[in-house]
Amino acid sequence: MKHKKPEKMPAVTIAHGTGCGKLYIVVNFDAQDKPVALHMSLGKAGGCPKALLESTGNLIALCWENGVSSEDIVQRIRGIGCYNQIPFGPDRCLSCVDALARTLVEVLGIDKEDTVVKGDPVEQSLPMCPYCFSSDIDSNTGGCPRCRSCGKPICQDDKIW
Repeated sequence: MKHKKPEKMPAVTIAHGTGCGKLYIVVNFDAQDKPVALHMSLGKAGGCPKALLESTGNLIALCWENGVSSEDIVQRIRGIGCYNQIPFGPDRCLSCVDALARTLVEVLGIDKEDTVVKGDPVEQSLPMCPYCFSSDIDSNTGGCPRCRSCGKPICQDDKIW
């Protein structure tokens, strides 16, 4: 059952860097300050990325409409990775969905500990090589991290990032 949304709703917009570019996330709130809608766009992306982001936002809004907690949603989507990551540093981001989880934690004031599954290796997970998808990365090279499997350097300035 779809709830009727008001014509005007307060919102928070966050831009989060991802391996695919800037991900813009908009969370709309109802009069009781509960999240009710989620919209995302990835720079000038179209096609599959746009469709996947739109469907993910719609599914999360549906979860909220049906009483699923934001903590449960974040727990399910945090740490999902793809080959196009920001693999190191304070802005580390494993995927667009991981950026969404991090944004929801920030915007909704979710305690990170409430989203950790016992034994969950997400925070310790290694980045993947965007060339061969190996997670055997040497970050102690004195420069850009290097994949031990294919030998290629993994620099954020590379066109693949």
